[in-house]
Parts: sequence; C-alpha cells; structure tokens
Amino acid sequence: MNMQSIVQSLIGIYQPAYSTYRIYKEQSIYYEFYFAVNKIFVVSLNLIDNRIYVYFRDKQPINNLSEIIPSISFISKNGAYFYDLKDLSDVEKYILMAKTIRFVELYINNFGYDKIKNDVADYTNSKIPITGNYIDSKNNRITAPSNLHDCFVQFIGGNNEIIIDENSNLKNCTFEMRENGKILIKENIKFRGNLRLGYSSYMEIGSGTTSTSPVYVTVAESTKLIIGDDCMFATNNQIRTDDAHPIYDINTGKRLNHSKDIIIGHHVWVGYGAVLFGGAKIGDGSVIGAFSVVKKEFPNNCIVAGVPAKLIRKDIFWERPLLLNQDQMGDFDISEVELKVYAKKTIENSNNK
Repeated sequence: MNMQSIVQSLIGIYQPAYSTYRIYKEQSIYYEFYFAVNKIFVVSLNLIDNRIYVYFRDKQPINNLSEIIPSISFISKNGAYFYDLKDLSDVEKYILMAKTIRFVELYINNFGYDKIKNDVADYTNSKIPITGNYIDSKNNRITAPSNLHDCFVQFIGGNNEIIIDENSNLKNCTFEMRENGKILIKENIKFRGNLRLGYSSYMEIGSGTTSTSPVYVTVAESTKLIIGDDCMFATNNQIRTDDAHPIYDINTGKRLNHSKDIIIGHHVWVGYGAVLFGGAKIGDGSVIGAFSVVKKEFPNNCIVAGVPAKLIRKDIFWERPLLLNQDQMGDFDISEVELKVYAKKTIENSNNK
C-alpha cells in the first residue's frame, strides 16, 4: 500500500479537521497542527522506523504530552517522543495513528481553534524548504531530489505541482504559487531565481540553462513561460508574462495589457539587464543585448537589442566560453561552423520581421 492509500485509510477511520498532511517519499506521513504562529505540533507515522512520532517543529519539549494525548504512553528519548508499532498489524497501526490525531484535535478544540486559526493565518502561507517529495492536504505536490540547496516554496493556494529533475543541481531558488500552477525544472541547470506563478500558469526551464545571478520571473493569468535548453542569463534579468497591474482605455473600459506567453528557444543568451515581457518569442541561438526590453517575436540566430528591442543582425551564433578566461578567441573555419549545432541561417517570417 502506498502512502496516499494510507492517507485515505486514515481518513476512512477519522477525518482530521484542524490539520494539514505531508507525505515524504514512501516513508512517512506528517500531520501538522498549528498551536500558534511558528508553533507546529507534528504527528508522524514512519513506516521505516515502525513508529509514531510526536514533536514540535521547533524541537521544544512537550511538557503536557499526557494532556494532549491521554491513554497512549509515548516514550521520550533524546528530545523525541515515539510509540513503537513493531508488534501491531497494519490496521492496528492506522487505528492508533487516527486515535493520536483525534486526541490532538480534541485538545485544540478545547484550547480554542478560532484563536489558533487566526494566529496561524500568516504562517500557512510562509515558505517551506524543498527537501524531497511532498504532498499536502491542499493537493500541492512536489517531486524533487532531497539534495537541493536553499530552495523554498510558498503555496498560497492548492492543486499546484513542482517537478524537479533528480539531476537538476538546482540552488538558491524561491517558488511562489497560487492555484493550479505547474513548474517543470529539467536536468543539469545552474539557475537561480525568484519564480512566481499566478493562477493556472505554467513554467518550464530546460536542461543546461544557467544564470549569473537570480532571475526575477512572474507568470500570471493562465499564461506560460518556456525556457529552452542551454540558455544563458546574465545579471539583473527579468521575465514577466504580465505587467503586474492592469491598464484600461478610459473611453471604452477595455483592458489594454493582457498577459501573454513567453517562449525562449534553445541556446539563447540574455544579456545584462535585459527584460522580457509578455509576447516575447525568441528563436534558437539568438542573443538579446544588454538593457533591452523585448515584447515581440524574433527569429533564430540573430542579435536583438534596444528599447523597444529591434533585430540588429542576422546569421550569427555564439559560444559559452568566458572571454576573461581566454588568452585569445580566434575565428572558426567555415567547415567548423557547419558542425556547430546552433549555427543556423536566420529564418524570418511575417511575425518576426
């Protein structure tokens, strides 16, 4: 039986009213109860240790455990409180877990749940670390490796999903998601950023993509942002499918600045301070010049620059080596150019001329 099935079994025994739950891999289920702001009481069923654990997230001692959970004798050892399940059947384990949850909820009810709910309103929207697979009672789901560094998510709503490749090497990223959003992070990236998703929006970051400093990203109003493979972002870049606030025509009342998709092809270099807004579509192999503002479609293998951005040069390709680390970068022979994957002739159409 998988963890989600166990959750359904527990709900069949007793439906918790005051808690949220999380699943860690196929190992543990955590039920979290909010006693006060940043004061979270946890009941955990761990199938590897074959125990029920209870504790405060902040590791403070539970001085009144017998009042919170009467008639179940938990063992205290090195600051942890647990009940050994090794001699119990699966059904007995689930019943005891449900009973533990019920006792905690009765304690909260006697304490005054309305007060607790008000105290915790801000905390439930706070950032949580991404430390592996995760699911909660609002159907927010994360599929991710456990070795990420300084990656956090803030779920403001429900039905969101984050999928991070096991070999992503993701570091220093903060995600913010409302309702029905999805983020897909592929492998071998060195990308940092503050990534914010609005309602029913989608974001994808391709394999091998890098950034010199954190990229600020917003994807709103059911739009999508797709960043291709092997893209390179410089410093102080922003990507926004929206303009943050609506603008209207005073004569008609019609909105003027609807959010639009952004599509960045493979092997695109986004220069220092460049900003991409809704409607930007950049073809493979292109370069966006420093401080450019891009809002429309441009073809492959071209240089784009200016405010607003314009096509400056066609039929170009670029390489990743940092010139500061090179003695001298010379020319390529035409036969060598023909072997370059992203060295293609620019193909224009009516949308990107």
